[in-house]
Amino acid sequence: GAIKSYGGLCITNTASSSSITSGCALYVEGDIHTNNTIRTLGGLVSNNYIEFDNSKILFTAYDVLNVNRFMMSFDNSNNVLIGNTVSSAIEILTGSDNRVVFSNTVPSTAFDTASVVLNGGMSIKQTSGAVSTNNGGALTVNGGMSVAKNAIFGGDILIESTSESVSNTTGCLRLNGGLGVLGNVNIA
Repeated sequence: GAIKSYGGLCITNTASSSSITSGCALYVEGDIHTNNTIRTLGGLVSNNYIEFDNSKILFTAYDVLNVNRFMMSFDNSNNVLIGNTVSSAIEILTGSDNRVVFSNTVPSTAFDTASVVLNGGMSIKQTSGAVSTNNGGALTVNGGMSVAKNAIFGGDILIESTSESVSNTTGCLRLNGGLGVLGNVNIA
């Protein structure tokens, strides 16, 4: 049978579920359809997927003051956008673009200040070689770069700067320490 209500339906059972099918206040075997909003003060768990037919918004999270803090949505090209209602911090682009874009533009001014901070390492398996300053193959950096520890390069290094050296503190390559060379040195 069915329950049809033109008023509200209130379930005061406060049981917490121990799984998706047991220990809960309401369990439904079939689909649940709504023409309005589903609000929850707890979590939302799905063993499959959550589908929104008439909206590009996948998920929205609010804080206790009802301020939108997090949202996942689709744009018109079905790219996944992650952020809030003001801007998307992360865009997962699909199709021929097939890339992840971090829209935050905070510069890296310290080890813990940047648009992306990694507490662990990062590996890049792309093997394309650098072609120019704007085509780095595996890694292209549009701004400066600071490295606090050793750097090991397995290929050639080309410095395209033409800054002249007029003292030991000027020029396109400056060393605070010594220079060790195993091979030939040619100075034009």
